[in-house]
Amino acid sequence: MNAIEQKTHELIQIIKESDYYRAYEKSLEKVNAQPEIRWRVDELRARTFKMYNEPSEIDLFEETDRIEKEHQKLRRIPEVNEFLDAEIELCRILKKTEDAINMAIEVQIPEM
Repeated sequence: MNAIEQKTHELIQIIKESDYYRAYEKSLEKVNAQPEIRWRVDELRARTFKMYNEPSEIDLFEETDRIEKEHQKLRRIPEVNEFLDAEIELCRILKKTEDAINMAIEVQIPEM
């Protein structure tokens, strides 16, 4: 294992031992304990991802409104609210880490 792979493994371990990841895992367990709730959360997350990443013939304003209404309903469930908060915090720290690496390592890609 080279030094980059070793440090990557160490970073993964640090992330897994972080309060961010522990809160995420704890809240995920609570949501997983309620399969119907978990299904609703996953379905909403999948629809949101699809809306932003796949071309579609749907009316974006209507779909955004439907997703927002379902999101508000789900956020009233304490376990879901806790899970979504923990997930976004974990994603933010992962994104921040990725951005720091990308900003520090200059790779010159020619424009075409």
